[in-house]
Amino acid sequence: MPNTELTTRSADLRLDSFNPEKRTVEVVFATEAPVRRRDYNGPFDEVLVITKDSIIADRLNTGSMSLLDSHDGWSMKGRLGVVLAGSFRVEAGRAMATVQLSKARAAELLADLADGMPFPVSVGYKIHSYTESDDEIPVRKAVKWEPYELSAVPVPADAGATSRAATKKEPPMPASNSTRQTPLTEARRALEDDQQRRHLDRANVDQDILALGKRFGHDESSTFVRSALRNGQSYDDFRKALLDHLESEDEEIRTNHAGALPLSGRSNLNDQVEDALIAHLGGTPAMAENPLRSRSPLEIGRAFFEASGIDARSLTDTSIAQAMTGRPTPWLQSRALSTGDFPMLLENSIRKTLLERFTSQASVLKALSRERTAKDFRKMSLLRRGENPKLLPLGENGEITHGALSEERDALQIASYARAIDLSFHLLVNDDLGAFADLVEGFADAAAETEGDKFYEVLSGHAAGTLAMDDGTPAFHASRNNLGSAAALSIAALSGARQAMRQQKSVEGDRTSGVVPEVLLVGPELETTAEQIISDIQAATVDDVNVFSKKLKVAVEDHLDGTGWFLFGSPSSRPVLTHAYLDGYPGPQVERTEAWEVLGSRFRCHLHFGCALLDWRAAYHNPGA
Repeated sequence: MPNTELTTRSADLRLDSFNPEKRTVEVVFATEAPVRRRDYNGPFDEVLVITKDSIIADRLNTGSMSLLDSHDGWSMKGRLGVVLAGSFRVEAGRAMATVQLSKARAAELLADLADGMPFPVSVGYKIHSYTESDDEIPVRKAVKWEPYELSAVPVPADAGATSRAATKKEPPMPASNSTRQTPLTEARRALEDDQQRRHLDRANVDQDILALGKRFGHDESSTFVRSALRNGQSYDDFRKALLDHLESEDEEIRTNHAGALPLSGRSNLNDQVEDALIAHLGGTPAMAENPLRSRSPLEIGRAFFEASGIDARSLTDTSIAQAMTGRPTPWLQSRALSTGDFPMLLENSIRKTLLERFTSQASVLKALSRERTAKDFRKMSLLRRGENPKLLPLGENGEITHGALSEERDALQIASYARAIDLSFHLLVNDDLGAFADLVEGFADAAAETEGDKFYEVLSGHAAGTLAMDDGTPAFHASRNNLGSAAALSIAALSGARQAMRQQKSVEGDRTSGVVPEVLLVGPELETTAEQIISDIQAATVDDVNVFSKKLKVAVEDHLDGTGWFLFGSPSSRPVLTHAYLDGYPGPQVERTEAWEVLGSRFRCHLHFGCALLDWRAAYHNPGA
């Protein structure tokens, strides 16, 4: 039976024939080298007979046969050049032709040729008739075959220009380098097109089953078809069973083809995909080398599905984009293929990029705060324990005096904040993650700004007297000796603040609290003045020495208006503020959700956060003048 499906095989390119002015190069697109194949009856060797009589050269001689990019004949974007009319010839068992490359679409190939680097070529052809020997492993000679197109491909499947894709002859099994025109690919496209067939009457169902089976090598004599008719199998069930059958054949001889990558294990594949997506989203990649990083988002998705065992070359960009966003096409869903990992990797990439950006944009007040975990949304008690009691002399009989720990209490309560954005499959089809990266960046900035707003609400509320500690008094109050009389920021005013902080009493009140002033917090209006006060200046006299140089650090809080300023103790030993995240949700979180009204995926960012003032002894405020 002649083969009517398109088949491919690798070919050679003669680099010494390259003419850069005319952009032409010679290719050997077929030889008589046998290729081991397999069909339902077992293995066989296929040979293309290379004579002018055996090759139907009508298309070759028109001057319009295309040189494609990896057999991509779906649009003019995949057309890299043409086969020149009259260039076809046969020499010493080799079929040869000259191709002319497009100046625009084949610019990279032209540059490679100029650098002495050839590119592999594959020929797509159809077999019209063949002969078969009676050997133990039959030899099938294609005595009439027709080239349809030539393609530039990244990696030929076999060495020696002998690899090719599947051909259905009574019907053979799909080979490893099958292209969009292979039987399995055609089956996929046909089955997706027919997905909407439902509830046909039995006669029509039988006719459709016969037609579909015959189309892919199973006519009415096939046990496979007869069984379906006898059992009254539905069209959809037969369609899926046929695809299972073709798919199982394809998997028997599947090899690593042009679209696949040299990846070592599933874990490494996931890491590379995640790392490449992070780079596209504007984050910092963790891997020193990653072959996926230079690829577009669609190419990353396609390579992932290829490495997962899916023949993604036959899928449209739209199908790839849908699978990347967690909405695979009906065919992918029916095959239960491992597309579900990619949306998870995309979600992880977004989360890591978000946290990286969020951390870099954190409020300066967060650096003065100690983090803790909230188990739920109820108010949580903040316990400020006092210092250990002093050691006392032993009694006359050696007895030890017992002491007790004092404590102060306050409360903190977290709240939830959230926003949602959509990643449509249109962005992925257009290979535009840049627009989505801007939205992710906006998520991070919004979360950091929300925290900054809450921190400042607490600090400014206590400074203005609108908030109070558990004892009913604001954190900054004259009775606490940490609220100064209005004075402009100066060395004298700062000296008084430092003295007041160092002389603060402990919780027990029997000693100083041991706070060491470290951070001077000002608003934008006082930033320059503060930096001048603590700058390291070479003094001419002892009186001119800057006592604050290298002892205080300036922090600028943009929310802080006017000339008021704060002095804080060491954040590591005596944090003034404290903040909490809900247990299991540290920082902003990103989750992917499905929504019927969104063609793609919806991502939501949520933050469960709260803050409070913890230790008034480690803070001093002056309203400024």
